[in-house]
Amino acid sequence: MFRETNHYFWYISLFRFLTNCSAKAPLKAAFIRDNQLWMLDEGKERQLTTSMNVRTPKWSHDGRFIAYLNGDEQEEKTLLYVYDTKQEKSYRPYETPGTYSFQWSPTKPNCF
Repeated sequence: MFRETNHYFWYISLFRFLTNCSAKAPLKAAFIRDNQLWMLDEGKERQLTTSMNVRTPKWSHDGRFIAYLNGDEQEEKTLLYVYDTKQEKSYRPYETPGTYSFQWSPTKPNCF
């Protein structure tokens, strides 16, 4: 009996803890609309690129950067770009002629 009561106490304590948790950071989302990169931040949508053909946006592990591919419709000239959410501008981290795939480093804000 004591063992069952003890288990119920822990379940109730865990349930109360989990239901009182909240997110510390506001929701941010990157998405593509009409081949352009957009960001949803604190309930507001913002267009981040113009005159591009954006694909595959990916957030950095720290949530500061969004990497994405920009290329022509035939995917013959695809370049890697990074949008810095603090400086509010995009840049090319590498001068490679073509990129078709990329991944963020799990510990540093670097793409490879």
